[in-house]
Amino acid sequence: MEIAIQLLLATLGKVIPAITSSSAISAVISGLSQVIPLVLQEVRDITPIYNNIKQAISELKTKSTLTPEDIAALKALDKMADDMFEAAAVPQPGDPDYSPVPGQPGYVKSTT
Repeated sequence: MEIAIQLLLATLGKVIPAITSSSAISAVISGLSQVIPLVLQEVRDITPIYNNIKQAISELKTKSTLTPEDIAALKALDKMADDMFEAAAVPQPGDPDYSPVPGQPGYVKSTT
């Protein structure tokens, strides 16, 4: 379903600039009002998975037989999980909430 939603939203992004009629605008609004609950459900579905990953990492960190390599790998894995989950919530170029201005909502510091 995620791919279908992404395709729909990408298509809308290309079509919306050409929309001029009130009925077409109403149809897009109606469609978006049906998509938003699906997107929110996707977020709700992924959050428990993220929490389970974090819990597994936390439990593994308590093991007395961890090697220094294991500890380093768990720290890296913990950071990766956090970074990826947080990145999913940050507006990206092309998103309406994206801002290239530091200090503004949606600002994303370049990693390059």
